[in-house]
Amino acid sequence: MDTLLILKELLIDCYYPDSEALLLKYRCDDGRLVAFWGEPGEPNQNISMLRNLELPVCIELNDPEFCVPSVLEKKKYNLTWSVPSHASIHVNSDF
Repeated sequence: MDTLLILKELLIDCYYPDSEALLLKYRCDDGRLVAFWGEPGEPNQNISMLRNLELPVCIELNDPEFCVPSVLEKKKYNLTWSVPSHASIHVNSDF
């Protein structure tokens, strides 16, 4: 089952050289936090798409079972959702 998120505010857009990870972290309209991850040199379709959208935007997590944050991600980033680069998302244009 898909999960709808309304991304309201971009909090972080950065690259972590030590882990070679790209991160976009957003606050949703209900206050939950979601991170989208990517790897340098990879297509990173989710990050590329999100960087070109105007907020607020409604997205669907097509694979929410792959987006459950680890204990470390919950503690370090206070995440409700942690979206890896391979997870499928879709912009909901009906928003």
